[in-house]
Amino acid sequence: MTTDSRHGLPVTDNLLDQHFKVYEPNKVWLSDITYIPTDEGWLYLAGHKDIFNGEIVGYAMGERLSKNLINQSLFRAVTVKRPPKVCCIIQTAAASTAPMSTDSYCNN
Repeated sequence: MTTDSRHGLPVTDNLLDQHFKVYEPNKVWLSDITYIPTDEGWLYLAGHKDIFNGEIVGYAMGERLSKNLINQSLFRAVTVKRPPKVCCIIQTAAASTAPMSTDSYCNN
């Protein structure tokens, strides 16, 4: 989910409303994308972090910035952590990447 409205895609409500205290693991994950300069060009890194304990629960790296990169990170996190059916994943990526639905990972 994203609350960034600098694009033409749907925007979700701010579910956390700046309340970052979580009492159990795998209830709220944050995600972001960053880039790292290398001798061969840019390396893009997407990650998911559990705000309960700060653990990186999933990550992916790639040569291009794409929705697939964040999906790979999310897939790895869900595969390892098996979160409950109702969970909250907040995407904090910049407007250069479109928000995506996490429903298929968490609500089935």
